[in-house]
Amino acid sequence: MYEESSFKGYECLLLVHDEDPNKERQKIEFLSDIGVDGILLNAVGGDENLSLYENLDNEGIKIVCWDRKLNNVLLTR
Repeated sequence: MYEESSFKGYECLLLVHDEDPNKERQKIEFLSDIGVDGILLNAVGGDENLSLYENLDNEGIKIVCWDRKLNNVLLTR
């Protein structure tokens, strides 16, 4: 994954949230602040960060979920 993304001009960052919604929020806000193009997300689950996911969508930051779904989230893009 790293070699392929680098070849295409992207960098990969790996951030761990330890299944803690507060840590997830902190790390996603960091990624938003630095203006990433997209996030490959293994969401904590629950409803704690629903508004955050929707804000990312409004900012044009793509979210791809793996292993879990974002329930109750309406994304426009």
